[in-house]
Amino acid sequence: MKLFNFIFVCTAVAIIFYGLDDLFVDAYYWLRMGFRLLAYRRRPPLSLEKLNAQHEQRIALMIPCWQEDNVLGEMLANTMNMLQYDNYDVFIGVYPNDTSTREALAASLHLHPHLHEVVGPLPGPTTKAANLNAIHAGVLEYERRTGIHFDIFVMHDAEDVIHPLSFKLFNYLLPDKDMVQIPVFPIAMKLSSFTPWTYADEFAENHTKDMISREWMGGFVPSAGVGTAFSRRAIDVLYFDNEKLFSAETLTEDYAFSLDLNRHGLVGIFVHQSIKRLTTRPRYFFFGPPVPVETKEWIATRALFPRNYSNAIRQKSRWVLGIALQEWRATGWSGSNATRYSLTRDRKAPLGYLLLMAAYTFLAYWIFYQLSFLWAGRAVVPALQPLNRTLLIFVTVMMVHRLVERAIAVRRIYGLAPALLSVPITFYLNIINIHAFLRAFSLFVKADWKHERVPWAKTTNHFPSVDQLRVFRRRLGDILIERSAITPNELIFALKTQRKKKAPIGRILVEEGTITEDQLQESLRRLS
Repeated sequence: MKLFNFIFVCTAVAIIFYGLDDLFVDAYYWLRMGFRLLAYRRRPPLSLEKLNAQHEQRIALMIPCWQEDNVLGEMLANTMNMLQYDNYDVFIGVYPNDTSTREALAASLHLHPHLHEVVGPLPGPTTKAANLNAIHAGVLEYERRTGIHFDIFVMHDAEDVIHPLSFKLFNYLLPDKDMVQIPVFPIAMKLSSFTPWTYADEFAENHTKDMISREWMGGFVPSAGVGTAFSRRAIDVLYFDNEKLFSAETLTEDYAFSLDLNRHGLVGIFVHQSIKRLTTRPRYFFFGPPVPVETKEWIATRALFPRNYSNAIRQKSRWVLGIALQEWRATGWSGSNATRYSLTRDRKAPLGYLLLMAAYTFLAYWIFYQLSFLWAGRAVVPALQPLNRTLLIFVTVMMVHRLVERAIAVRRIYGLAPALLSVPITFYLNIINIHAFLRAFSLFVKADWKHERVPWAKTTNHFPSVDQLRVFRRRLGDILIERSAITPNELIFALKTQRKKKAPIGRILVEEGTITEDQLQESLRRLS
């Protein structure tokens, strides 16, 4: 029993010290956010007018593919229809032996005059890094052949829903910055689908609080691999320094790339930018005629994430292996104090998973101890010592605080019901993370033992359905506002008039003299 109490005390103290780091980040975020709200309340926010006024630089969109025939066509069609940007080219990286993906791409080439296939030199699958390097080589070759020069490089995957204004935002911020990362938010699923919601909960907290705090502290901002834009300067510096763009020695090439940017003194930022959209809802929430209301929409990348446990384990073990294990070995702890602190937060994850395993063991012990009183009227296992009970209270309070912070973040993006659901989902998420860590560690040790490279494990991707995409579709009013043809107040007035006349909103705006017929037809073409 003495040994048990000793292990309990050591574990509880370790959990408390481990959690102090998260408490510090929480306190820093809320204090800094309060200060910013007071200091910048009079500063005009970034507007659509400012984004539209910026001259469009030429953007190269890079999309690596391996067996993506089930999503590529839909993704490209959605992207071409949604993007509010003209000066860009899309480079799709495929493998010579991936016939199905190449056929799907061939069927989509008519969608855009600047859609290009880049066939890699090796049969697949290799790694995502190798695919991206082949795409970059294809972009350079295209530049040599045509004389066109690209100013911005953007990374996305074949299952992404790209925000219509994301390129405008990148164009506004680059090249003053060297890397811009926007949030990634998983698409909301039905509440009974627990596995996708584990991703939604994690990304909601990481991309509305943790990444923002990291940037404010001066730490390096990691690329998420999607929704990331790089200046031409950043691309050229790393390419000429390493003779290749991405490292094939890690499973998280995006993380390694952004860390390399930081070491070269290049600046990466995480941008949490929202826009206002007009929609309609019943006057009394659930009842009454629809009325126009203003809502906030984040300029973020959306995507579907793994729907089942096994695929989640495969994907998350790849992240843990690359970020916490491979990068630790490859790069050590170089950089500023803020950078080393960021690395510590990223690499402490394995310790956290080990502590979780011990904590759940002790939680099961405590539950069994309490239930024994209900069933047998006495404890059938030794009671916890007073010190242990005190530590248990501290750990419980910290756990409740974490659950509240997570729920606030989820509420910010997904609403009240998912926020409440995040409490039980957190326990399921911890089980996934523990399993993913054990798999990552075993793969890492096995590869070391055999002196082999850890194999890249692809997860099956899905593209959102029409119903899931409907909420992200731009309506005519959105297009007109984004093109500065009308103001939000003019759209509200037109929506109210529409309720009376029962006529198309575009026709009402033309009849009122708010827009011209040419503006209407141009906006309708963007919706087609």
